[in-house]
Amino acid sequence: MPGRVHLVSARAAFTLVEIVLVVVIIGLVAGLGLPAITRSAGGASLREASRTIIALNKYARHAAVIRQEQLGVAYYLKEGRIELLGLGSAANSSAELAMDQALGGLSGGADNASIEEDRPSTITVLQSRKLPDGITIEDVKVDESLKADDSFWVQYAVNGLCDGHALTLRDERGRGIRLTIENLTGDITAKDAP
Repeated sequence: MPGRVHLVSARAAFTLVEIVLVVVIIGLVAGLGLPAITRSAGGASLREASRTIIALNKYARHAAVIRQEQLGVAYYLKEGRIELLGLGSAANSSAELAMDQALGGLSGGADNASIEEDRPSTITVLQSRKLPDGITIEDVKVDESLKADDSFWVQYAVNGLCDGHALTLRDERGRGIRLTIENLTGDITAKDAP
């Protein structure tokens, strides 16, 4: 019929109940997933610190062989900093004495400001890396002659050998990664620390 009007259904939108139900479901899913996301993000700085140490030690080994120069890796525990050091002419005489001087001497130690002032001119800092905030280096296993009060160092020889060492990286939540650097091959293993 020409004069007839058809009514259109008024149900073209969502009701308030449907919208509230969707918001509640999204809230539940986000609430359940958030702890997993924060746990994953929390371990990121620990993984970053272990990658930094692994990369610097691998680089030190390779660079010592390629450059045919003895290199050292110095760990400053209080600062959470590691450095790759070129031993220069010190490698031809007494690398151990030079590194001892660079770290402030094993007898009395020194604060890091004086370490940098007293570093022999034959030793150059090739790279310096700061570990992420909240990461500490603990449970260091290295030859006692390579330790100072709050630092230690390892040497990489021109033939690829190094001073084997092990250390544990720990974050503020107590999670840890144990890194072990093998002296003959330079292989580095990383595993969860208790």
